[in-house]
Amino acid sequence: MSDFKLIYQYKDTTLVQPEVRFGDYPPSKTEKKFVSRHVYKKENSSQEIWRKSELLELKEFVKEQYWVLVDFFHGQPGGREREISYTRETGLTIQRFEEIASKLGIRSSQELGADGFKLRYKVSQELSRSTSESITIAEKTSKKHTTKIPPQSFEWYFAIYQLIDVYTINTVHLNPSYNLKLTIKVLASRSKDREVIAKEDLAADIAKRNFESGLKQYSGNSDYTFKSETFEVPTLYFCEKCDPPLK
Repeated sequence: MSDFKLIYQYKDTTLVQPEVRFGDYPPSKTEKKFVSRHVYKKENSSQEIWRKSELLELKEFVKEQYWVLVDFFHGQPGGREREISYTRETGLTIQRFEEIASKLGIRSSQELGADGFKLRYKVSQELSRSTSESITIAEKTSKKHTTKIPPQSFEWYFAIYQLIDVYTINTVHLNPSYNLKLTIKVLASRSKDREVIAKEDLAADIAKRNFESGLKQYSGNSDYTFKSETFEVPTLYFCEKCDPPLK
């Protein structure tokens, strides 16, 4: 991202856990919560003044989260102590790291691909840089977890949820034909100042239209192309919810 300049950021670190209500089957997953959004722009690095402000690309990184139901249990009043066991699976396989590295623009060289740790590090490093958050994605692991529930005087529901991180990368790239049209226009008009203003206005216009609802494809405009990539990462965070609450 060294060639990109941050032009917009938003963060919301509030994490809302799912609700479990007796009499209602727990939701299989919660709605996605918007966590952060960063928009970068890449301009022409040419030393020519009339090309310096030429917008080449807008790149947006969006992070969302949601809780997914891992397991659900129903207990009756009285009886013996109840032992609930479930498997906590977190992280990603090497194949998934390679897939995400490709989406992030990381070249999965033979050196990185041969060593899973190096590839995980590069993916985590790039996500941390682009989202301005400390992100460490581990290799996939499975661990058994046990919760013991003593005898209760009431009927109860017990649900286990896992937090899922969702990363979306949207890119708006100006087509070469657009740059060619600008070049012809400059050569024809010989008005550098006018051209610089036109390019700045275009950059501001695209950014303004995208800030409210996020970068997306606009129909009827052939001057730029749109690309969207999404991937999900199961996190280390689990929550156990019981209703009525255990005492």
